[in-house]
Amino acid sequence: MTKTEIGKSYHMVCSINWAREILLNNKANKRPQVLFESPKGIPKTYDECFYYLADLEQRGFKFVPSCQNHDKEGRCKGHPIKE
Repeated sequence: MTKTEIGKSYHMVCSINWAREILLNNKANKRPQVLFESPKGIPKTYDECFYYLADLEQRGFKFVPSCQNHDKEGRCKGHPIKE
């Protein structure tokens, strides 16, 4: 018996500009960086975060991708929900 697709779920994304604004605000107020982690779950440094955002922009992204199934701007294209 095959399962029928009944819809899609989407990952939430944030714009690169929003992420940069939050990082700059948190850094200026000496708050810990909590937006981005390494694959091992360790928070990245502010410099690593700014480099990452600049790299995304250079590659044409407008949003920070939250999964591997994203469009050219970084938005999630959706994941099937099966019955």
